[in-house]
Amino acid sequence: MNFQPLNSNLKQTLKSRIQCTLNVNIGVVFLFVFCLLGSSVEAAGDFRSAVQDYSKAKSKFKKVPFKQRADFVKKELEPKLFEIAKDQSREALQFITKEFNSGGADISGAAVKSLLHLKDDKALGVLLGGFSKRSPKLREDILDQMKKSKRDLEAAVPHLLIALRTEKDSKIQVKIPPILAKVDTLVSAKGMIDSLAKTRGKPADVESFMDSIKSALKKTKSKDVKEWLARDAFSKARGSQLPVLIYLAGELKLKSARPEIVELLDNRKESISSAALIAILKLGIGDQLSKIEDALIKGGSKKSIEFKIEALDALAATGTDEALEIVAKVAKEGDLESKTIAVGSLGRLKKSDTALEALLVAIKDPAVEVRNAALRSLRGFRKKEMISALINRIKEEKEEKLRIDALKILIVSTGKNMGLEHLDWNKWWDLAESKFEFPKLDKKGTSVKAYGLDYFGIEISSNRIAFLIDASSSMRQMVTVKKRKEKPKEKDKPKKGSTGRVPPKDSEKDGKGSLKPGKAMKLDVLKHEMIRVLRGLPASANINIMYFHTTFQAWKKKLQPMNASGRKQAIDFIRKLQNGTGTNVYDTLEAALKDRRVDTIFLLTDGNPTRGKLTDKNAILKKIQVLNRVRGATINCIAFGEKSELLKELAAQNGGVYRFVDEY
Repeated sequence: MNFQPLNSNLKQTLKSRIQCTLNVNIGVVFLFVFCLLGSSVEAAGDFRSAVQDYSKAKSKFKKVPFKQRADFVKKELEPKLFEIAKDQSREALQFITKEFNSGGADISGAAVKSLLHLKDDKALGVLLGGFSKRSPKLREDILDQMKKSKRDLEAAVPHLLIALRTEKDSKIQVKIPPILAKVDTLVSAKGMIDSLAKTRGKPADVESFMDSIKSALKKTKSKDVKEWLARDAFSKARGSQLPVLIYLAGELKLKSARPEIVELLDNRKESISSAALIAILKLGIGDQLSKIEDALIKGGSKKSIEFKIEALDALAATGTDEALEIVAKVAKEGDLESKTIAVGSLGRLKKSDTALEALLVAIKDPAVEVRNAALRSLRGFRKKEMISALINRIKEEKEEKLRIDALKILIVSTGKNMGLEHLDWNKWWDLAESKFEFPKLDKKGTSVKAYGLDYFGIEISSNRIAFLIDASSSMRQMVTVKKRKEKPKEKDKPKKGSTGRVPPKDSEKDGKGSLKPGKAMKLDVLKHEMIRVLRGLPASANINIMYFHTTFQAWKKKLQPMNASGRKQAIDFIRKLQNGTGTNVYDTLEAALKDRRVDTIFLLTDGNPTRGKLTDKNAILKKIQVLNRVRGATINCIAFGEKSELLKELAAQNGGVYRFVDEY
């Protein structure tokens, strides 16, 4: 048989099939290349188109009025720069870099978001290179945008650490640790702790910087960071590093750091020994009970008020029986300052029988500061043992304000109001004690009024008052004034000892005419309300008035009686009140607390602090707590036209009432 023809045909078939396959594959390759080139051309076209759109918009920028430029950049230039950044090409990076470095202040700010959108790490170097030479506004904007960004920022760490060490503006410096916290590496953690070694500047600025690093490292999830913080970090720590490391050991429950911290309990620097004590409480007291007790009782008189507040509050916060026993012991045996602070700490433990027992002893203490703190701490306790003790305080207490404070607690606790007649209270309690149950809490208030008078809705129950009033430029804003309801006339005067006195006639005159329904300036409303109160206070009341703006001005150096002459002078002082600029809350409060006779403060402001020694909310709260913890003045706060977390916390921290007022 001849196989030759078959082989020839087979070869031909195979050749045809191979040729066909090659043709198909070449076609696919050409199609792929064509698509790729087409895509590149299209992308290049999009990039060029985006650049052209931006350039056209930028050409109009110089013709835009100066006041409208920021808005123009935000609406026109920033979105178009972002479109260029979407290209993610080297050309896009080069173009946006050029705009960032030479486009002017407004355009540099507009380029920040676009640079952060680029995935190339070189963009981070562009943003942070020469950081210290940028304007404060641009530096803040860069950091704010980086904090919001979801991109990987690890490549930015070296630049951020340089900025952390060299930044001189404390408000900008504290913005860096939160960004480093997002990276959460051992390098970033070590860099933050290293930056604390040479902290300089005002104490408040140093403290804010330390707090920012504490807050950043407290969020760490890294095992490497935690292990380093617990051991090696302590070996060469100095300056502000030790208090921060001790704090972090307590917050992160780094038990392996306990030996290091125990050694620091006896450190000569109180800031370190205080931090060590707080950390030990969080890690567990263990065998350090006697050392802690000695520090607070035997060595209490040598410790600062800041140390005592931190230590005793932290002990109470642990809630353990052994810690509570120490606080109760300090409340009975400590020096006056320590006793007063410890009594305040016991107020945190509303369900503790040990705390209640110590407080019921403290309300009979010879020192008015201790009695005042004990009554303040008893608010919120709901135990039957306190009722008879409070009734007895109404009988025995010599300070009128403290008698009224005891009465307020009784009214809230029992739902009854028999005024300051202790005999009536005793008769009722003899019958009610066996079956007594606490009523539901009433959030509306107590209706206990010393003079049948209120100030912006807050009852007045003291005769030694300082009124602190805002006279900033924003007090010229308008608020709604409603028609005031007529108060019922009372013909008969109340019995002696009653807290419900006849209210004064509510004159609508403020010295400049009637305050009619509609709209009025905040300052005029304030004057009207102050004059109404001044006319209503009895002659036995003693007051002072301080107004504040950039600084503060006191009517008198100390409290003045509301006799005919004093009342007239006070009203004239209010009528002549003029606006200034700024809002100096802290300095005014500090000055008011220096008059030891003042037991109640009414603080009214319509904005956040902008002037004075302290303007940061947390710094003000902390400092006022130190100034007032033993002093014990009640601080009532009125937020006029703008709600305020500062005022709300200030009132709660100092036994007062907070009111938000947006109409009158």
